[in-house]
Formats: sequence, C-alpha cells, structure tokens
Amino acid sequence: MKNIILFIAVIFINQLSNAQNIKTKNVPAEIENTLYSFALNDNLINVQRYEENKIRGFIVSILDKDLNTINSSKIEAANSVLHNVSYKNGKLLLLIQKNDKSNLTIVYNVVTINTNDLSKTEKNYIL
Repeated sequence: MKNIILFIAVIFINQLSNAQNIKTKNVPAEIENTLYSFALNDNLINVQRYEENKIRGFIVSILDKDLNTINSSKIEAANSVLHNVSYKNGKLLLLIQKNDKSNLTIVYNVVTINTNDLSKTEKNYIL
C-alpha cells in the first residue's frame, strides 16, 4: 500500500513539474463580453452589450488584427433581447425582441447593418 501511495505521489510531482506555464494578458474592452463575432477580411466584427447613463443596447464594432477599433455603431434597445446575429454578403443582421409592457405586445426588430459604413436599416414586426 505504501508503494502505491509513493508511486502516485511521484507521478503527481512529475506532472506538476512538467505543467505548462500559461501567460495571461488583460483582455481589451473591445473584445470583452462579446456576444457574437465574425471575420471580415483581415478584420473582426464584434457585437457586444452595453449600458451607459441607464441606456442599454448593443455595440457593433469593426476591429483590426491588433484589436483596435476601426469603426463602431450603437443600437439603443432598452427592455430587449438579442436573439440572433447573422453575417452574409457584407451585411450584419440582428434579430432583437422588444417587450412593450404597456401594450402587452412583443416587437421583433430586424436591424440590417452595412459593414462598409455601418449604416442601419430597421424593420419591425409586431406580434
């Protein structure tokens, strides 16, 4: 029994001595809490949640290969849920559900963003 414990201890100590050292780095705010991310040529498209001055919504950012912001756009969306984001043919499509408690309705908002200039078009569907 002592030999088994000694053998396990030697294996454990050997594993600890050969364990890899992992270096960590602070994550920049541009990629922290990213909900969705897509590749755009050599750049990156990030969709994040934001809140400032009691206003909530989403930020769409285009980042370069060094994770520096090239361009960004805010979408104000209080009392809403982001259900899906798709990217195709230079357009980013966001499906946002907004709950209107006063009318007891659910509004689905489809926001289309052109990734060249981050211009937006919106279409609402009321249920």
